[in-house]
Amino acid sequence: MPFDAAKALKTTHLTSPKTLVVVGGTTGVGAAVARQFARLGCSRIIIVGRNAGRANAVLESCSELAPGSNKIDTQFVQGDISTRPAMRACAASVKEAAGAAKIDYLTYAENADGDGAAFAVQAISRFIISQLLVEGGALAPGATVVSVCNPGNSLDSLKVEDLSLKNASKGYWTTTGFFMAQSLRDSSVIDAFMIEQSKRFPQFKFFHVHPGLVGDGTFTHDAFPFPLNWVTWLAEKTGFMVGTAPFANIPVYVALNPDDTEKRIGGRFLNHKFSPAPPGKWAQDEGHRSALWRKLESMAKASA
Repeated sequence: MPFDAAKALKTTHLTSPKTLVVVGGTTGVGAAVARQFARLGCSRIIIVGRNAGRANAVLESCSELAPGSNKIDTQFVQGDISTRPAMRACAASVKEAAGAAKIDYLTYAENADGDGAAFAVQAISRFIISQLLVEGGALAPGATVVSVCNPGNSLDSLKVEDLSLKNASKGYWTTTGFFMAQSLRDSSVIDAFMIEQSKRFPQFKFFHVHPGLVGDGTFTHDAFPFPLNWVTWLAEKTGFMVGTAPFANIPVYVALNPDDTEKRIGGRFLNHKFSPAPPGKWAQDEGHRSALWRKLESMAKASA
């Protein structure tokens, strides 16, 4: 029988002060994660995004969801993560906002505010922001980092010197084929650097969670090429697509119970059914991971 994260969270209540940061928390899964943490009594919630109006609406709802007489310290950090300089500026702003209390739970979720399909937003930002926060001492001891994206897939032909797939794109004859290659690339890269982060920073817990097909009424089918846009449209219309609130229970449970999660699935990569989604062939290759780490570190530190 599948593990029921929602049921497990019903008896959960955060009694000590904790700080949650949600990168991409203005809509969708990120917003749902913030609201669930509010219900559980999280004392401080920081949302990072581009749209202040949406962020403030989510934070207002978080305040309303606080249990009993609890008061939540809410804050919006406006951050553009479409370029590397912007990512570095965003990390600095998040660190400043967290302050001496530091970050207990750091969650990444794609949203509709920016170009969610861009490699910079989807993958590179997850490394640069988390890496700068780790190196800058912004994470609390034992902090959990949960990235909601696409674990367990592999683009076996991926070259570290061509992460943008600019050269590889010549080998794809259809938009759909190239889109799928980009998705496999994102999975390979995120899985690979999260394996390395876990090894290099064992004092923190890094998890990668696949959401499956999730929607909350703001789902953009046009973000997918034909025929995938039709598939997602049909999934939404037939009720196959899961709502963001039900799914959010999984990343929230993972963040709050990293040791139990790892014990249950035998690792730190899982899907929306709380089943293992182990890294693919490319990410499991130590040579690929080492080369990627050097590349991403240079991106994080470069001035451009």
